[in-house]
Amino acid sequence: MEIPDDPRFKRAVSALEQGRFQDSFALARQLAGEGDAMGMHFLGWHYHKGIGIEQNDDVAVTWWQRAAHLGCANAVKGLGWACETGRGLARDPQAAYHHYLRAIMLGDDSAREALFELALQMLPEDIKRAEAQAQTSRDE
Repeated sequence: MEIPDDPRFKRAVSALEQGRFQDSFALARQLAGEGDAMGMHFLGWHYHKGIGIEQNDDVAVTWWQRAAHLGCANAVKGLGWACETGRGLARDPQAAYHHYLRAIMLGDDSAREALFELALQMLPEDIKRAEAQAQTSRDE
């Protein structure tokens, strides 16, 4: 995850690294509430991991969807994970592939490994449909 220049985001990450989980959560919630896409992603991550708050993948996905709508590549990758695992969203490998591919297109190179691993489990025709869907999303 690339850390944005916002000093509050840096404080949130620093608090996390120091084990001050509730402080990190509070800062992430503040950023998300202000409409910051990376703050939304980070808040979703807190819910996903149960750090500073009770673990809840449904709420994590809600925040990732909001951040993804704003073009946050990390959040799009999170949606791919949710679709792949069925945690927070219905299990849907084709949708997961689509999200991972879209995350890569948005600049998240770390999604490549997840995409590759998932592709090994999919049929070629499912991959083609997912790629076409990702291309359509990109063109919109």
